[in-house]
Amino acid sequence: MKIFTMNPQNHIVAISGYARAGKDTLADNLLIELGRRQVPTVKYKFATALKWSANRALGEVGVRFDAETEDHEGKDKVRPLLVSLAQFCRSYDKDIFANATIKRIDKGFQNGLSVAVISDMRYLNEFECLHEYAKVAECRLIHIDIHRRGVFAAHQEELDSMEGLLGATYQYPFFHGVEFSDRDVAGIAMYAAGVADDLAHGREVRRV
Repeated sequence: MKIFTMNPQNHIVAISGYARAGKDTLADNLLIELGRRQVPTVKYKFATALKWSANRALGEVGVRFDAETEDHEGKDKVRPLLVSLAQFCRSYDKDIFANATIKRIDKGFQNGLSVAVISDMRYLNEFECLHEYAKVAECRLIHIDIHRRGVFAAHQEELDSMEGLLGATYQYPFFHGVEFSDRDVAGIAMYAAGVADDLAHGREVRRV
């Protein structure tokens, strides 16, 4: 992969956690808070290309369903399809979604982006691709694993992937594990404000 970006002021914030742990809530609050501080920020998802592919396949057979739905019932309904499709695609190239996302991020950095927020990191190879890109592009990587009390893995595949990811990343200084009680949206928003403030002022993200 050809990399053009070389800016230590650029940041990638990769958020991991089980389904319904609050990853998107945290990511959306980071976008709001960084926007208030006039820091160019974009939210990315490794699953975007996967969901676009699923939508095209469903449309071909006349099924009107948006795989990018944010509705909890809809997410539960489409999740088995996405899991199976992702496994099939990764059997050809395990880095297929990670590389597609990194290309979009690098293009963003070339065009003035300062912070890329990824709200769905679940696999060790995704972290490895991001880590390698951050070293080559000389930008800063931050990994935040969010846990909501009472929320557990949706299926065995998610459990295995998260255990593999966290088992390798918790040792890095840029790893941050945070936990919130059920429906603590205010707590997540407050934490996001602190992270945004640190990023905006060029500080190391404080641990909680």
